[in-house]
Amino acid sequence: MKIVRKLSVLIAFLFMGLNLFADDSLQSLYKTNQLALRTTDTAQIVESYKFLGDYLCETGDYEKSNLYLEKGLELAQKRKLTREIGIISNLLAANASYVGTRFLALNYYHKALKAFADIRDLDKVAMTLMNMGSEYEYMGNYKYAIAYTLKAIKNKELSGVKKNLAYYYQHLGQLFKETDLKKWKFYVDKAYEIAQNSTEERISTRVAIFNDLGGIAQKEKKFDEAYNWYDSMIVVSKAAEYKNGLATAYSNRSHVYKSEKKFDYALADVLKALDIAYEMNRNYSIIVGHTDAANILIDMNKAGKAQYHATKALELAQSFKTYPEEEAAAHLALAVVGEKTHNWEMAYSHYCSYNEGMDSIRDVNVQKSMHDLEVKYQTSEKEREIARLDSENRLKSITISRNKTLIISILVIVVLLGGLMFLLYVRNQLRNAKQQAELKQKLLRSQMNPHFMFNTLNAINQYIQTNKGNEASDYLARYAKLMRQILENSAVEYVSLETEIEFIANYLLMQQLRFDGSFKYFVVTDSEIDPALYEIPPMIAQPFIENAIEHGIRGITGGIVRVEFKFENNKLILSVTDNGKGFQSTSKDINHRSFALDITRERLNINGSKTEKIKIASPDPESGNGTLVVIEIPFKHLDEK
Repeated sequence: MKIVRKLSVLIAFLFMGLNLFADDSLQSLYKTNQLALRTTDTAQIVESYKFLGDYLCETGDYEKSNLYLEKGLELAQKRKLTREIGIISNLLAANASYVGTRFLALNYYHKALKAFADIRDLDKVAMTLMNMGSEYEYMGNYKYAIAYTLKAIKNKELSGVKKNLAYYYQHLGQLFKETDLKKWKFYVDKAYEIAQNSTEERISTRVAIFNDLGGIAQKEKKFDEAYNWYDSMIVVSKAAEYKNGLATAYSNRSHVYKSEKKFDYALADVLKALDIAYEMNRNYSIIVGHTDAANILIDMNKAGKAQYHATKALELAQSFKTYPEEEAAAHLALAVVGEKTHNWEMAYSHYCSYNEGMDSIRDVNVQKSMHDLEVKYQTSEKEREIARLDSENRLKSITISRNKTLIISILVIVVLLGGLMFLLYVRNQLRNAKQQAELKQKLLRSQMNPHFMFNTLNAINQYIQTNKGNEASDYLARYAKLMRQILENSAVEYVSLETEIEFIANYLLMQQLRFDGSFKYFVVTDSEIDPALYEIPPMIAQPFIENAIEHGIRGITGGIVRVEFKFENNKLILSVTDNGKGFQSTSKDINHRSFALDITRERLNINGSKTEKIKIASPDPESGNGTLVVIEIPFKHLDEK
């Protein structure tokens, strides 16, 4: 008794020591952080936040961990510490993943990915892509999980870092485990080959490869080969004292024994796996182990012991409330025990609980068994009620047949409607494409005005004739650039605002040359607009600038054309004003202005704008003369793409 008491005291001291050690480590990290904050060394401060956040994550305090990691990330971003941005973003993503906020985790992984890509650290890029693949796997999106894992492998191989490469291939194989046996085998064989030629692979990776090869052999009914792989797994795990690998090997080998009806061996392996699960305090493995033991004991016709294990599994699953499928499996085992012992009430109760606990489609045989047991429990196996059950089953078959016909009819209608919608969509796309092509031709014709081209070239020629070679060369180069801009811009839907402003300035300069400098022009951009960050439809302003020159300020002295881009209520506004004659009532003037307005309206309609967003005032309300054109322009912000 004294020895037991001494051992209890010793164990208590050991746990206290571990807790004190953990507390000391945390206090040490807090102290390091405080000391770092007293310095001006940004890198040291960021590192102290990172280590503190990482440690708190390991202890499960994700809220505090995020607090320190976010401080470190903010400071790293300010000082452009790219590697630290990547590492901390990865840690924040892991925290988000642990608490189940998948989309937040992916956002942080994207940030980490960009940081590592910027510094060309392909190994870290591969690691981040691998984490993103795992995230999509948890979400059930295997298509994206496979795509990101393949990208991870590509970058891992390009990095030249061989460590953990076998794990990447093994994990990729796992993604095909339930859907494609050949691909699962192909990638696991590749992982095995890499691991055989490497001394850097972790024991967990080697054991996982053996486990997969055993599972593949089992699926192929090559049981001797499966035993060999699981035996190897046990030997390697024992040598490395890797308990998780040992428990997995025993558990999976028991399934092979059970398949071959070697129930004594199967039960021995399951109980070994269960002992290790208890030792490691693995709740999930404990529940699964008890359920597996119950199912093996059922096959051995040991219903009493089977009931003990199934009940234990059910109690644990219900107490944790996080293992619904395992809880359902325990109910199913207890239902079978009830059936074996002719305890119909027990069987029926647990079959109902199993049925309620499963969201997926149930197996037809299990469903039929549940109905049969319901009849036995309610009617004491009377022949009259069995006959009634048969009648109900026939009626159910008729109903199912009718339902199938109805479903097929609905599917046919849906397919036909889908096909019709697709045809309408294609026709609409073709019509839009044709309209775009016609509009581009109109736009090109409106820009390349023969009078403008001839008069501009004539003006340049005057410089040549008067021996002003430098000016002529400069204007000719600008004219050539303007023509190239017109041709290029007419072929695209959007250009940068910076490019559009350059085009407008060049066009006005050519017009100014054409009219021998008889007018001034101004191209103004609001100070809050960065032209490089916005895109707009090209050459929207040009037809109205041409109108302002040709029908507004032409023939007057002191003419002014002003083009302005500004934001009003988060809307990009273009205004073109002149101090000219305003609208004239001549048919030529009206027709030319109408042509320019019609083209612009068509273009804005295609880009999703409304024609009411073009406003023309003549005279300009502010100056009392000239014309004011105001257009709300559709735009794209490059940072939001």
